[in-house]
Order: sequence, then structure tokens, then C-alpha cells
Amino acid sequence: MDIVYARSGGGYYMFTAVLIDVTTDNIYLGTCRELTDIYQNRQNLLYRYRIALACLMLMGGISIYVLSRYITKPIRSLDKLAGKIADGSYELRSHNKSFDEIGALARNFNRMADQLVEQMQKKVLEAKQKEDFTAAFAHELKTPLTSIIGYADMLNSMKLSEAECHDAYFYIYSQGKRLESLSHKLLDLVSMDKNPLVFKPISTTALEENLRITMRPIWKQRGIRGKIDLERATLYGDVELLLSLFYNLLDNAVKAMDKENVCFVLMKGTHVGEKYEFKVVDNGRGIPMEEISRITEAFYMVDKSRSRKEGGAGIGMALCQKIIMLHNGVMKINSRLGEGTVIKVTFPLGTGREMGSSQADI
Repeated sequence: MDIVYARSGGGYYMFTAVLIDVTTDNIYLGTCRELTDIYQNRQNLLYRYRIALACLMLMGGISIYVLSRYITKPIRSLDKLAGKIADGSYELRSHNKSFDEIGALARNFNRMADQLVEQMQKKVLEAKQKEDFTAAFAHELKTPLTSIIGYADMLNSMKLSEAECHDAYFYIYSQGKRLESLSHKLLDLVSMDKNPLVFKPISTTALEENLRITMRPIWKQRGIRGKIDLERATLYGDVELLLSLFYNLLDNAVKAMDKENVCFVLMKGTHVGEKYEFKVVDNGRGIPMEEISRITEAFYMVDKSRSRKEGGAGIGMALCQKIIMLHNGVMKINSRLGEGTVIKVTFPLGTGREMGSSQADI
């Protein structure tokens, strides 16, 4: 059987022919069938498929675009946020609270921004401290040098009486001693942590006796009621440095007193768990809350005119902080203006701890 497809006059046809052998003659049986409707239906279906495919691709493209925008929105938000932070808006943070990878990225980004801001603030503070240190150091040098140069010029260029010469010599000597004291304190501050310390057992009883002998005449001269009360214990450290620490704290308490009030200074030592706490209490002028964090900076003085009048240069508390750090201690300061100051210094206890109490009233 033969099959032939043909197009004629805009129509589609299928011709079939079959050869039939009848006796001695061959007979061909042929048929013709019109396929135009089938082809037309096929064309319509293909057209519809193309439209459907185009619509599907369009809808898919739009959906993919919208989905990609939605998925990448947090990343684009972080990108914009990073740009704003780079432009100086350091207080901005991401508010993405999701628990997926983008949320984790946002949290890490916020943590990174916090660390950067903290480091920047530290650098700014360090720069300001260095600037203040330089300015204060120059001022501390200028004041005694001006006095020395002035009185030396008077002695050289003017005829002075014996009493006037004596006063000039005294001022030159006193200001020279002040410069010497300042240089020694600066050397201690710079070199203290560079020299290896040999920690030895120190009895609080010995510390108390030494401090009592040192402070008693000073308190008596200033009319201050002083008391030292240290529980017995054994610390490990450098005895000279610890004595310098406590002398500075007690000396600052003395300098903070107003003569018109009844003045007292108390130094208390107690066991606190596995640590030993020294507490220095006074009822002096107190320290403003906003300045407490800065009093351990070199040359920083709460009341500059009064501190210089008392002979201070603002280095004592910086030395105290350094000594405490070298002994693995911690210092806390609480103060109220007009009421007084409480300074707590805590050190880890060594072995050989002695129980009991040693008290001295001065």
C-alpha cells in the first residue's frame, strides 16, 4: 500500500493506493481523504503553545526578577548601610532579625561596626590623652622654669638685700626640687613595667606600721583624724611599690580636705573571698562623676589650681594605676561632690595567709 500526502488549493490531502491481483489482471484501489481540518487544528495548537510558552517565559522572568530582588534586598540594604557608615553615620545598624544566613551576616556586620566604632573612639581618646599629656607636661615645665629664670635674673641683674636673696634662693631651690620630683615620677611611670619585678611575701602588719609612721605627722599637722585598720594577711608583690601606692592614695585624701570641716581619713583592709581589699575613705571635696574615669591619666588634675598649690603634678594616680596593674589588682573609685571619696583596691591573696586583725589609730 502506498500513501501520499499532498497540498492542493490551500488544503491537505492523503492519497492511498492498493494493488489487488484478480486472476490475470491487476486492479488498483485508491482513496483520497482530506486532512485540512487536522492540519488546521495542529496549527492552532502550535500557535496556542507558542503564546502559552511566551506568557510562561514572561511570567517566569518577572517572577524570577521579583524573587531575586526579594532575596537580595537584605544584601542591598547592608550595602547601603555600609556606604552610610563609611560616610560617617557610625550610629546606624542593621535591623535584620532573621535566623538565616543573611540574618547571621547582618549580626556579624553590626558586631564589626560596633568594634570599629569602639576602636575609633579609643584612638580618638588616645590622641586626646597624648595631646593633653603634651600640653600639661609643657605647662608643668614652664611654671617652675619661669620662676627659676626670673629669680636667677633678679640675682644677676639687681642689688638685693640679704632677705630678698634668701627668698630668691629658696624659690629657685624649691622649684628645682619640684622639677626633680616631676622627672623622677615620669621616669617611674615610663620604666616601671619595663623592669622585671620580684614578688616577695609582704605582711599587711608591716605595711600598716610603715604607713602609720609616715602619715601620723602629716595628719597631726593638718588636724585630720586618721585611722588604719588592716586585717592580717600575706600579699605577694614589691613592697616599695605598694608603699608608694598607698602613700599616694592617702596623700590625695589629705589634699582633698577642706580645713573648715572636721576631716577624717580611714584606711581599711579586709579579706574578700580569695582576695584582699584595701579601702581608703575620706570626707573631702569629692570628685565630679564625669571626671572619675580620667583621674588616672598622667597630668590630669580635677582642680588644677589647688593641685599645684598643694605641690601636685597630676602623676600620682597614674602611678597608682600602673602599680595596681603590675600586681594584678583592680581599683574602683566612688565619689560625691562635697561628701568625699571611697577608693577600693583589690589584690589576689598569696599563700601563707594569716588570720586575725591588726589595728592602729593615728
